[in-house]
Amino acid sequence: MQNNIETDLNNLVKSNINIKKEYLYNINLEDEFFTSLKFDYKDFEKWFETKQQEEKQAYISKDKYGKITSFLMIKQEDEKENYSFFEKPFKPNKRLKISTFKVLDTGKNIGDFFIKLTIKEALSKNINEIYITTFEKQQSLIKLLKNYGFNFYTYKNTISNNNKIKKEAVYVKKLKQGE
Repeated sequence: MQNNIETDLNNLVKSNINIKKEYLYNINLEDEFFTSLKFDYKDFEKWFETKQQEEKQAYISKDKYGKITSFLMIKQEDEKENYSFFEKPFKPNKRLKISTFKVLDTGKNIGDFFIKLTIKEALSKNINEIYITTFEKQQSLIKLLKNYGFNFYTYKNTISNNNKIKKEAVYVKKLKQGE
């Protein structure tokens, strides 16, 4: 897995795509990249500002004008995490949550790189599962997830910025059999 990630990163660099890990407090939430996230998730801005204060980091890429073109944020969870808001809650376990995954600069394998990076991080931390929540409208992301062994698990309700409740699908990749 390590060599695949390094090869993928080298190929992205050759394509003039520079992915780096950045503190959220260095990221401008007013970048138009975040417009859809602000609409899809009520209180996204408040959540993001909290993560900035907690000195969280994300993997990002930018275009030549300094605008964000991709963003990956990962969160480690333990057996104490609350999943009661899922239609079918998870059992206690160590998990890695892909909390934010968005790629505007498509066709350059950035999504593949982000998935491989997440899997590598999970394996290095002896994590049993990776999961992500996404709306059904994100068909290209869902296809990518399925290509990497993620399977639909359940739904959860999410409140959008216009106060509408929408269902988000939960996709899971098990890294250890029997878990």
